[in-house]
Amino acid sequence: MGETRLARQLVPPSEALALLARDLLADFSQTAPDLSGAVVVLPNLHAASALAQALAKGAGRTLILPKMRTLGIWAAEQPLSSLPLSEAVREAALFAALRSRRWFDAADLWPLAGELARLFDELTHHEVALPGTVGEFEGALERAYQTRAGETMQLEARLVYELWRASSQPRDGAVDAAAGYQLRLAAIARDASLPLYAIGLPEPVPVEQAFFEAYARQAPTKIYRVTGNAEGASDAASFFASVWPPPANESEVLCERAAAFVRTCPDSPVVGRMRFYGAPSLEHEARAVDTQVRVWLRRGLQEDSRGRARPSCCATRASASRTCQCHRG
Repeated sequence: MGETRLARQLVPPSEALALLARDLLADFSQTAPDLSGAVVVLPNLHAASALAQALAKGAGRTLILPKMRTLGIWAAEQPLSSLPLSEAVREAALFAALRSRRWFDAADLWPLAGELARLFDELTHHEVALPGTVGEFEGALERAYQTRAGETMQLEARLVYELWRASSQPRDGAVDAAAGYQLRLAAIARDASLPLYAIGLPEPVPVEQAFFEAYARQAPTKIYRVTGNAEGASDAASFFASVWPPPANESEVLCERAAAFVRTCPDSPVVGRMRFYGAPSLEHEARAVDTQVRVWLRRGLQEDSRGRARPSCCATRASASRTCQCHRG
């Protein structure tokens, strides 16, 4: 087993792509202008054009760009030795298993089958192994919830355990999408040879974290985490990082995070830039976000007509994301 070559770096949102471009140009200075010997994993392909612009600006000349992928697209390109199991077939099997047990009303079976399928996907993504018995599963639930299993929990534990075990059985060699994703990532890591750069990704689930660690044993791997907590981040970026922290810091009470932020930044950096909207429903929230994004896009088009710069796709998407958060009721 090779030595792990995994480097992590915090980068501020405003400089993230510029810093990645600088590192790519430095690491491939011997082969420039050819950067095709690198793989860059992005949160979405909208960021590819922005990275290409940052690379061109840093190099001052035309370049052969690195391979740019999202994790999902990269995994989908990898051939799978097993047959894929369609979601329709999978949910139909869960529906049949639920109906045979006669535990629920018929009208609830399809929604419940869908919920169970998503639950089993999450268990796969988090590399949770199926316990040996339903009793062991109940014990795990008791430890997680710090309570004794009552009749309702026992019923739910039995339901989830039996259907989880049934769905885990091979179906003529076919695997569901979550298991297929895990197998594809493992295959990519096993055959890794090109340096890997990942930037702006959401918090990786354990399956993805295992992929990066396995890849780093084969080839150099750099992960750039875009955060307002990075050195050089703007006050506004630091504000959003304090309000919506990573999962590791969610245990800190909001008022404590606010007090800590005020000590370093007494004047609010979002005065006049952020509004709160008390949405009475998810539909109202979605409509408010849609309206605001349309306003921003129209402003961008109007600025274009006056010869000024139009907001980039990345900036628009980032603003939309913050709007979704700020409009939570």
